[in-house]
Formats: sequence, structure tokens, C-alpha cells
Amino acid sequence: MKTKNNLLWKNLIHIICWLIFIGCCIQAGGLLYSYIFSLFEPTYLNEHYLRLDLSKIYNENKTMYSLVAIVLIVTSATKALIFYYVLKLYKFFELEKPFTKTILNILIKITYCTAFIGILLIVIKHVLKNFSEKGYEFNLIVEFLEDGSTYIGIYIVLTVITWIFKKGIKLQTDNDLTL
Repeated sequence: MKTKNNLLWKNLIHIICWLIFIGCCIQAGGLLYSYIFSLFEPTYLNEHYLRLDLSKIYNENKTMYSLVAIVLIVTSATKALIFYYVLKLYKFFELEKPFTKTILNILIKITYCTAFIGILLIVIKHVLKNFSEKGYEFNLIVEFLEDGSTYIGIYIVLTVITWIFKKGIKLQTDNDLTL
């Protein structure tokens, strides 16, 4: 009964990861489409994909508009990449031998992606706040962007987990050689 319950939870989490992955892909694609379409049809800016009215930014500074749009696209695409790697974890993870180089490499990729998002969000918020002080209207975007420090916290946790996996691989290899 216990293994059936564990299998049910594992499958449920796997399905949730697929749904999040698909949602992040749709969000990244929608943002990319909105950005490209707005370059050719600026009147479309009022009806942006995420209901963000970016027309003021576009009218004030087209370069900043592009920067904000690209950061939103890259952040969404990187989140999708993280969940792609999580799905790969499900494919390669085995309870009999949990500590493998494949799992470690996937964890390292997830860790780097998380750090990238965190640093990107911290930098872009800082840049936008500096421009806001010069009179540009970026308050709505700054509020919309997620907190990069959360991703840095997740990065630190994932780094510790990666270190544990490295030690686990070493112990598992030593154990295999002993037998």
C-alpha cells in the first residue's frame, strides 16, 4: 500500500511539473509573440500578453521597452528550461542508485539557471529603479517582476543539494568498489 501511495504522489508531481513546463513555454511564447508583434504594430502595446500596458515605456524609450520585453521573455524561457530539467530528473532518477553523474549534471544545470534568473531580476530591477528616479514610468514593471533574491535563495539551497549529491556519488562509488 505504501509503494502505491508513493507512486501516486510521484506521478502527481510529475504531471504538475509537466503542466508548469507547458505553462512556462506558453508564457515565453506569448511574450515573444507580443514583443515581435508590437515592433510592427505599436498600437498593440495596450493589449500586451500579460495585460501590462507598456505603451508609456515604448513612447519614452524604445530601447528600455526592448530591454524589459527581452528580460521578461528570457526569464520565462529560463523557467521553462528549469522545469525541462526537472522532467529529465524524473526520467533518470532511480531509488536503487540515486547518486549518479547524470542526476548531478542535471542538478547543476538547474542551479545555474536559477542563479541566472535571480541575478537577471536583481540587475533589471536596479536598472529600472534608476531610470524611474530620472522620471521614467517603470513602477508597474518593477512591481510585476519577481523578486530575484528568492531565486538566489533557491540557488543557495540547490548548491547545498548539489554538494550532497557530489558526496553521495563519492560514497556510492567507494561502496561499489568495496563490494
